[in-house]
Amino acid sequence: MGVVYPAMFIHGLNLSEINVMGELLTEAGLDASRYLEAITTDEVKNLLRKREREVLLAPQRFLSVRQCILAKTGYVGLNRTFLPNN
Repeated sequence: MGVVYPAMFIHGLNLSEINVMGELLTEAGLDASRYLEAITTDEVKNLLRKREREVLLAPQRFLSVRQCILAKTGYVGLNRTFLPNN
């Protein structure tokens, strides 16, 4: 993440471009060809789909910025409260 986050959100790089992703992986000290090959396999694609479903179906655990600000005044928002361990 120390390389990916700044690339996306500070430098505005398009990480969906294979050559950009390859350069980033190499900069992070990783074997870019190995990772770029792995992301084309069904095993990795299926794992990503599974993780995506888990995230989408998980109960809400995070508050928006607006909800966090309102939480300081005692209102958390739309019948939801933030309980980090439930």
